[in-house]
Amino acid sequence: MRPVQNAAGLAVAITKIGLGAGELSAVVLAKELSADLVLIDEWRARRYAHEEGLPIIGCVGILEDLYEQGDLSDLRGAYQQLIQHETRIDLQTLQPSLTKFKLPRL
Repeated sequence: MRPVQNAAGLAVAITKIGLGAGELSAVVLAKELSADLVLIDEWRARRYAHEEGLPIIGCVGILEDLYEQGDLSDLRGAYQQLIQHETRIDLQTLQPSLTKFKLPRL
C-alpha cells in the first residue's frame, strides 16, 4: 500500500469530480505510479479512470480471467457467492459474463 502523494490535490478533486475518496485515490495513485492497471468497480470511477487514460479491470474481469486461465473452475458459483455475501454487484453485470462463457443465467 502506498498513500497518494498530493493529498491536498486529492481533496480538491473529490469536491470537483464528485467521487468518493477511495475511488478517486485509486485513480490518482494509479496515475502517480504509472500503473499498468487499476482495479475499480464503481461505474463513475471507471469512467473517470478511462478519461484519464488508465487501463481498468473490475472484479468481474478478474474472475473471468481466472476462469479463462483455468484457475477458477466455477465462475457461476463464484458469482453466486458474491450475491450470497451481499456484495454490491448488479446482476446485469454478471449475466453477460455468464452468457459469454455459455453458462446458465443466475
